[in-house]
Amino acid sequence: MRKALLFVMLLMIAGLASTPVALADDSGDNIRASAQIRARMEGVDKDFDADIKMYTFAILRTRLNIDLYPDSPVKGFIQIQDSRQMGDPDLESGGTDNDMNVGLHQAFMLVKCKKIDGAYFKIGRFEYYKGDHRILGNVGWSNVGRTWDGAVIGLKKDNFRGEIIGFVMNERNPVVSDDVLLLGGYFEITDPSIEFFILWDRDNAKDINDNPELNRFTIGVFRHGEFQQFDYTTNLAYQFGDMNHDVMDISAYLATLEVGYTFDTEKPLRLAAGADIASGDDDLTDDKVGTYNNLYYTGHKFRGHMDFFVSPGGFDLSGYGLNDIFVKAKFQPKKELGLNGHFHLFQTNAKYLSRVNGDEVKSLGSEVDLFATCQVYDRFKVQVGGSAFFPSEDWLGKNADPSYWMYFQTTAEF
Repeated sequence: MRKALLFVMLLMIAGLASTPVALADDSGDNIRASAQIRARMEGVDKDFDADIKMYTFAILRTRLNIDLYPDSPVKGFIQIQDSRQMGDPDLESGGTDNDMNVGLHQAFMLVKCKKIDGAYFKIGRFEYYKGDHRILGNVGWSNVGRTWDGAVIGLKKDNFRGEIIGFVMNERNPVVSDDVLLLGGYFEITDPSIEFFILWDRDNAKDINDNPELNRFTIGVFRHGEFQQFDYTTNLAYQFGDMNHDVMDISAYLATLEVGYTFDTEKPLRLAAGADIASGDDDLTDDKVGTYNNLYYTGHKFRGHMDFFVSPGGFDLSGYGLNDIFVKAKFQPKKELGLNGHFHLFQTNAKYLSRVNGDEVKSLGSEVDLFATCQVYDRFKVQVGGSAFFPSEDWLGKNADPSYWMYFQTTAEF
């Protein structure tokens, strides 16, 4: 079935590509270049031990963007990226070694179909994100970012947009076809704004019975809306399928909701509250998987800026899922200045055994994130922030200390 789907996608792309298109002439601005340079310094104290001092480091990300025939039905985009730790210990600053650190972050063609109004396809390497990045995100905070190798076939007409995606995550061995794929579709209605999606993760590393390592489906909906001074955003997703060569059955869910209110004042103030609930497994020893897999989201945006709970297996109780109850505030004393504060109360979704008394508990701790953004010039932005995490005794014991993190970031656009 997997090969059939990929074959169908290739046929559809070939059909669209063979349809005549009107190319731009040579009189326009057919090549456009832009760039971004971003530098960030971080101070990290995430050990929950006051005797271990904070350490600092600086990272740099440079991107060169080239748009090819951007106003044409056949356009291209190339993005060259260099991502590094400043003063990398393997390549000391001031040396003469060639670090070979520059790479291709994105390179794709986007072709519109002349005969089928609104139809298009994209193929190559590119960022792909949807909704509020809670399901699929580009992880912009990262010094590298997430890109995909594959293709998208789309149709956009009036207030509807649909896309079929096919991404190759790991082409292990073309001969035996044990690659790792992400396939699926997104279907969006713009008025009202709502997205429906289905994603299929498949790891084709098979056992002697021809059962794949992973066969997981995620179906769901994303909705964002505004009513007068209120706004709301929600994600609902359900996962099912099997893993470990059909040994374990998957049944897990995600539910998020954020509701905000913006005061109609000269200096805007927005207050918001919500919850992000990812199901957990109350029995990690059976053949059922109840832990929601966060797939390919932008975790830093949602689960606290200190990133304790972002990656699967990132903390010792990740199999129990995560409940995040949060409140947010954003104040703009000036148009170019934004002041933000977030508070998170973290719990596991399923109960675990306390390190203090062995009782079944859920508490993990709380986090405070404070950050400010200043648009100094049209093409230059400064961001500064700091966070503190206060762990629960049930999770880390009575001797755990709070942890801290801070950063200073500058971004220039050219």
